[in-house]
Amino acid sequence: MATRMDRHKSEHNRQSEGESLKRQRDYQEQPSKKKNHNDKGQKKKRKKIWYVLGILLLLILLFLGKIYLDARQTVSNMQDQVSTSDVNLKESESDVKDKKPVSILLLGSDDGALGRANSGGRSDTMMILTLNPSKKSGMMVSLERDSYVEIANKGTKDKLNSAYTYGVGTAIKTVEQLVDIPIDFYAAINMEGLEQLVDAVGGVTVESNLAFTYEGYTFVKGENKIEDGKEALAFTRMRKEDPEGDYGRQRRQRALVNAIIQKVGSVSSLTHYKEILTTVQDNMKTDMNWSTMMSLATKYHSCFDNIESDYLKGTGFMQNGISYQDVSSDLPRIQEELSKSLEE
Repeated sequence: MATRMDRHKSEHNRQSEGESLKRQRDYQEQPSKKKNHNDKGQKKKRKKIWYVLGILLLLILLFLGKIYLDARQTVSNMQDQVSTSDVNLKESESDVKDKKPVSILLLGSDDGALGRANSGGRSDTMMILTLNPSKKSGMMVSLERDSYVEIANKGTKDKLNSAYTYGVGTAIKTVEQLVDIPIDFYAAINMEGLEQLVDAVGGVTVESNLAFTYEGYTFVKGENKIEDGKEALAFTRMRKEDPEGDYGRQRRQRALVNAIIQKVGSVSSLTHYKEILTTVQDNMKTDMNWSTMMSLATKYHSCFDNIESDYLKGTGFMQNGISYQDVSSDLPRIQEELSKSLEE
């Protein structure tokens, strides 16, 4: 028979075991409470991070939206449609949407006047830019401005750059019949505006085929960092000391235009977008609309990373006291190269 002492001991043992189990449960629950506390802290931290990221994303979207609206307005201000009586309308805009090869005629003036067509002005620089997204390549060809050619719809022969005096449409048709490819779009550029554009993008890097000094600037053979617009103009204007004469100058003009295209298309140009848009608006006219430019920028971007350069070369001759270039010997080669660059 259990004594009172035995029952007391038994009860004491049960109480001790109960307290031990309670302490054990409390000990096990403590990490859980601590874990819950840490989870709440982590959730707060994540919430704060997402809040900050959300604000940053909103600011980025607003910034990009501002760029979009400003760029669209700039393109609208540059619009200069070619007269349908001067040039046959093509399905050029549809071609761009379908990512087909396109060609763009670049007309450059060197006196700051964009509206020289129909007012006696001539285009000092003429280039054809082709873009072929299926090949992920492009081609930029300089046309000798003194080329002796037939001016479209005028029944006469003259220097190629004189076609611009009859209007942009006549210039386009004259180039089309010369190189035997369709021209889809055009852009008239004030070459002095390139000075401001180089300043706007913060300088560019160009390749030179020779070393020379001009207007106080020294250039090395190979890679040159052009710091500002005045240096850029010096780089493209020198021709008398160039063994290739005007053809050498054309080579450097192509190099500069290509370098500017690359720089404008880079992420770093976003910080200078306002200056870039202002400069472009003041120094360029084109028949490309906003939709076309956006398609070229998004669907043809791979072409701009692989642009080959070439030029139409001629032989000088005099006629009635005026100097011309006979390009008949080199013309078939350029026609073939341009045609290939547009093949899908």
